[in-house]
Amino acid sequence: MVRNRDVYNAVIAELTGLKLSNPATWKELADAPLLHAIVKETLRLHPPAGFNLPRAVPAGGRTVCGHYLPEGTTVGMSAWCVHANEDFWGKDTLEFKPQRWLDPETAFKLDRYGLSFGQGARACLGKNIAMVQLVKVCLSLLHFSAVY
Repeated sequence: MVRNRDVYNAVIAELTGLKLSNPATWKELADAPLLHAIVKETLRLHPPAGFNLPRAVPAGGRTVCGHYLPEGTTVGMSAWCVHANEDFWGKDTLEFKPQRWLDPETAFKLDRYGLSFGQGARACLGKNIAMVQLVKVCLSLLHFSAVY
């Protein structure tokens, strides 16, 4: 947001229009979709784990993209690479554009391709708690910057 004043001004306007307690509750922050989008976009561009999270191919093996992988083969995906894939994120994939998360139809698809916390059965168990904390910390930083 430091480099994108339009996003900063828009989120400050969004937050100014809300009645928030101190500290704000998660329920109150449900009415701040741009704030949530900013956190998701930041995680997309800067995933917490910058390395492959290895997994073993299950019993019986699997065929992926036309290539057979025998069971026990170690595989992994890099969140950095997936999050920079233009097929999922568009030509502006390396740009900070939280607006991409605001369309409910698109956001559902983007959530499927986001690997910041892993996916499926092996997704981070603390994902929801981490998101609450990240949104609240972002709110606190924005509040501090707007006041001072």
